[in-house]
Amino acid sequence: MSRTAAAIKELFGVPVAAGTVAGWVKRTALGIIDRVLPVIAGRIAAAPVAHFDETGIRTAGRPAWLHSASTPTDVLLAVHPKRGTIAMDAIGILPRFRGVAVHDAWAPYDTYTDAVHALCSAHALRELIYVTDTATGLVADLAGQAINALRQLNRLVGTPDTAGATPDEADLASHLHLLRSAVVLGAQATAERVSKPRNRPTRTAAILAAAAAPDLVVVTNT
Repeated sequence: MSRTAAAIKELFGVPVAAGTVAGWVKRTALGIIDRVLPVIAGRIAAAPVAHFDETGIRTAGRPAWLHSASTPTDVLLAVHPKRGTIAMDAIGILPRFRGVAVHDAWAPYDTYTDAVHALCSAHALRELIYVTDTATGLVADLAGQAINALRQLNRLVGTPDTAGATPDEADLASHLHLLRSAVVLGAQATAERVSKPRNRPTRTAAILAAAAAPDLVVVTNT
């Protein structure tokens, strides 16, 4: 605050106390919280597609979580001591969201059943690459097929040189078919070795949801 006060004096020739600057910042911040943030939250909650993520941070010397909700036009960042549904409910977007929610595989997201859940393709690619590094035979081949299909879908609809262009329908349908078949056959091939079978239907459905409208759902949740 002292440096800002000094800059104001130097630029405008008006001496300002650091406490005055702090008061300005506080009043402005309160105005944003009371008037602007609810508008942003409402716009995201009403969007057809929104992207959600969370990451650990420290605030006031204590661990906390920075939650993000975003669309191409709006971003809301919120800090909360919790990572899961307690924080998500307090932020207030996911409980009323009815569109396609793109996120990672963090299980609390799936408790919001009014939304359609799509697994972030960047996270899916990371897991598929791990499969190709550790598996053999049919499972590795299917993972490779899914990787190639996801990358081609992203190339068709998500790169700067294709943004706004209508993708070739036949090419799009071909890669969607390859992705769907790889996901379904891969789930069947590994059904007996899954450590958390309850997560499988949700994970599979989320990957397929992201693939269902690649021109609408971009590749990542960030």
